[in-house]
Amino acid sequence: MGGMGKTTLAKKIFNQLVPRFGKSCSFLDDVKEKTKTKGLVELQKQLLYDISYSKLHRNIVNSDDGINVIEETICNKKVLIVLDDVDDSDQIRKLIGTNYLYPGTRVLVTTRDSGILNNRGLKYEFKHCELHGLSDKHALQLFSRHAFANDSPLDDYHTLSKSIVSTTGGLPLALQAIGSSLFGLKEIEIWEGMLEKLRKTPHDDVLGKLRITYDTLESGHQQIFLDVACFFIGRNKTEPIFVWKDCGFIPEYAIVVLTKRSMIKILDNNIFWMHDQFRDLGRAIAKVEHTRFWDRDDITFELRLGENKRSVRALCLQAEVGNPITITAEQIERFPNLQFLWLSNVICQGDFTGCLSKLKWIGVRYSHKFYSGLEPKHLQGFKATNLPTENLVVLKLSGLEFTEEKVSSLIESAVTTAKVRGVEFLNVWAVSDFERAWGGTKLVRNMVDKPLCSWGK
Repeated sequence: MGGMGKTTLAKKIFNQLVPRFGKSCSFLDDVKEKTKTKGLVELQKQLLYDISYSKLHRNIVNSDDGINVIEETICNKKVLIVLDDVDDSDQIRKLIGTNYLYPGTRVLVTTRDSGILNNRGLKYEFKHCELHGLSDKHALQLFSRHAFANDSPLDDYHTLSKSIVSTTGGLPLALQAIGSSLFGLKEIEIWEGMLEKLRKTPHDDVLGKLRITYDTLESGHQQIFLDVACFFIGRNKTEPIFVWKDCGFIPEYAIVVLTKRSMIKILDNNIFWMHDQFRDLGRAIAKVEHTRFWDRDDITFELRLGENKRSVRALCLQAEVGNPITITAEQIERFPNLQFLWLSNVICQGDFTGCLSKLKWIGVRYSHKFYSGLEPKHLQGFKATNLPTENLVVLKLSGLEFTEEKVSSLIESAVTTAKVRGVEFLNVWAVSDFERAWGGTKLVRNMVDKPLCSWGK
């Protein structure tokens, strides 16, 4: 079950054991999610980089190559590896292998399904350790720390607190989230209402209990929470904050509220982090409400319907190399309230003039694999005559075809309208790397006046 504190405990054990293994340590967090978004090869590269302190990882092109190098490495040295949130036995085989491990090696795996640890063909075995919810005493203590900033409830709330705690099954995440949502609220009626909702939620329905805390958020805070859950986990907060400001939200305050409620964290370098249970909750809500889309099949289905979708706020479409997807201005204008649009290896066609007047962020990217086998004169990903720049705050273009001339023409109107609107922050990021691909010159140009632009790569 999620929310038990498996990752927290694994990190604590990992940190305690690190001194015994020197540099031969790797903590791969959120394996399930990263396998979907980045692929096992990227996880293999990260693992090798962590434990081998060499350049071996650079030579991996597929998962078979990766596991061969990993097995050769970990069969000949003592290593410490944590695989966090594994949901498929194949992930263990591709990240650890099947051969004997070097004496003294330790591998920790966290999972919601212990059955995947009973993996046939392995020449090593796992010892199972099942986590249970907190005891009533410790559960009440954790809840109280978040609801009262104390180790025990206030006298007038003691009975209510014990009743609320009894509905959580001792799940630390639920205790933190529910307690934080009640912090500072003195009206007994509010506490009784929370208890009633929790009692109506099945005992093992973690997302249902977390949904109750989401429902207590202000509308703007809910929107920011959903944006983070769907798109910004692991991303820097700077650019989203400026976009949210331009949408009329107060993002700094929202982030404080969400952090206090344990719904998000801000890590080093201002990176968003979110517990996978809250991530799953946010994405489930977005799917039900049809406000944010990131699944390729879901987006292509919506594009084929030919219906206006006023509820959609964000689209993130990534096409597979070798399986192109074309999106036209006529299709995209069916999402009139779109504020975020990210396209990766997607062919764009048409005249976007007058489309998407509420759009704040556009990202268009073409990888080097997209152009594989093409001559520079045949670069054909971006065929649109323009982009909707009326209310842009962030524009990011990346690909061989984004020459200085093309980028200048695309962003000219964005710069003009930004100045007229007095936009606090306009980020234009354009990269066309001819030096690496075609032997030409590298183009990374600041196209916007300094007061309006943040430039990076």
